[in-house]
Amino acid sequence: MPVGSLTSIIDAVVNVYRIAYGIEPEDINCGLCEEFADDVCRFVAGSRKMFIDELSGGTLPSHAVIVYGGIYYDAECPTGSADWHNLIRR
Repeated sequence: MPVGSLTSIIDAVVNVYRIAYGIEPEDINCGLCEEFADDVCRFVAGSRKMFIDELSGGTLPSHAVIVYGGIYYDAECPTGSADWHNLIRR
C-alpha cells in the first residue's frame, strides 16, 4: 500500500472521530489511541498496533501506535515517522 493511502485512511478515521465524538487528534491520542489504532488496522492489511511502553522497555507511558512497513503512525502523525520517539506526547 502506498504511504499516501495509509495517510488518507488515518485522516478518514480521524474525521469519523471528529464527527462521532467531537474530538481532535490530540484528544484521540489522550485516551482513545488504542481504539483508534484498532480502527485503522482493520483497514490496513499488514499493519499492527504496538505500544510505546513496549518499544521503550517499559520506561515510558503507554500509547498505542500503528506500525506499517517499519514506520510509526498515530492520530497526530498521519504521515508517519521512522522514529517512534517522534510520537511521544510532550
